[in-house]
Amino acid sequence: MRDILLVGAPNSGKSALFNRLTGLKHKVANYPGITIDVGKGHLVSDTNVSLWKWRYWYTVFYLCF
Repeated sequence: MRDILLVGAPNSGKSALFNRLTGLKHKVANYPGITIDVGKGHLVSDTNVSLWKWRYWYTVFYLCF
């Protein structure tokens, strides 16, 4: 099993990409702050790959340092 983490600036299209790759329907809007939880799904093309969607990229930065 492989994990892929989607990270990026607020309102950069992470949720739209996540929905497209997983077939899920996470809420998407044209303003930042919609994602409040970490999202997890499996790729439509390969269920052995887990895709994670993080809220903001700087959250990951603080967790790493």
